[in-house]
Amino acid sequence: MPELIPSIRQLYQEQVKQVTGDNRESKIAELKRHLSQLRDEEARLGRLLIMNKISEETYDRLRLNGRKNCANPRSTWPRWNQKQKPILMTWM
Repeated sequence: MPELIPSIRQLYQEQVKQVTGDNRESKIAELKRHLSQLRDEEARLGRLLIMNKISEETYDRLRLNGRKNCANPRSTWPRWNQKQKPILMTWM
């Protein structure tokens, strides 16, 4: 049995990388892009307000809506991460 330890370790490391590596990095990148878009939209709304193109009421409503959208991806991250089915030790 001790001779199996290196192959078990390699399999374990590959499975951990598969579960946490690629998907996690792409999800983080997606969340960063989304946050950047929301910040750009909030800046655009601020410019419209300053130029009197929209009212303060409209600005507040749209900004609140943007914050709700911003909160959703962050709140789904932990659930997304937990949805990963454990594949470690499935060979047993």
